[in-house]
Amino acid sequence: MIAYHATSHAAAERILDNGLRVGQPNNLTMGGVWADEIYGIRPIYLSMQPGYYSGDIILEIDLSRIDYVADLPSLVDAGAIVAESGIYWEDHTPRPFIGLSDNGEFYLDDLLDPGNVMVDTAILVTDTLAVLEDIPPNRITIYEP
Repeated sequence: MIAYHATSHAAAERILDNGLRVGQPNNLTMGGVWADEIYGIRPIYLSMQPGYYSGDIILEIDLSRIDYVADLPSLVDAGAIVAESGIYWEDHTPRPFIGLSDNGEFYLDDLLDPGNVMVDTAILVTDTLAVLEDIPPNRITIYEP
């Protein structure tokens, strides 16, 4: 699977040399700082489409053999409300989530479990994902449309 990361020219050089590192300040993703506590670290946020996030340089990330989880801040942007153990929607549940819960709440444990169907469902809703481990430079190239 391929995903994308937008960044500045200066950061792109460092990323191509050293890889993407968790725990780094996100200059282009400001609204999700609250999620760091849930993830236990500042994740690396990626999109499924080049140009989803704005940046000077778009990097292409090869996610084979790299675990990924749901992008919680983007689920909130899609109307989700974060509760103690999960998320839910007050008004309308996005179509991909319909029928996957008896009580309308989707558990954080499932959304943070790589390989769980709930992670892939969240990606269908947000077109984004989060990675909770460093991504080595050999998995990263400059996106060439």
